[in-house]
Amino acid sequence: MIVFDHAAMHSTTPNLMDKPRPSIFIGIRPAESPILHYYYHKDFGKIEGFEVDGDFFYNYDYVSRPDNYKSIGFVEQEYPLVPADELIKKIRAHQLQRRNVFKNLRFRLHGVKA
Repeated sequence: MIVFDHAAMHSTTPNLMDKPRPSIFIGIRPAESPILHYYYHKDFGKIEGFEVDGDFFYNYDYVSRPDNYKSIGFVEQEYPLVPADELIKKIRAHQLQRRNVFKNLRFRLHGVKA
């Protein structure tokens, strides 16, 4: 399971399997607040925001620009993109630390020593 704060930029890869990939979307917001979705234009490196409705996440293909929804314009990227090879190095550098966190979490949840 993966849990995101909806303010965090995140994405998923297309489902290339022959069967559906289940996911659950749960959001809490004031009723008058719009539901926003951001689309990354990889051709020119810009992020565009859209006001969407509750059905959007059932029907969206997560690949194309959501043309049928109202654009709220482009947002500035506050953080530089990290090249994949650099990200992999950083993840590997913290593997032992992550293992220890998960071992401790497993013990707390199940009382099982790893």
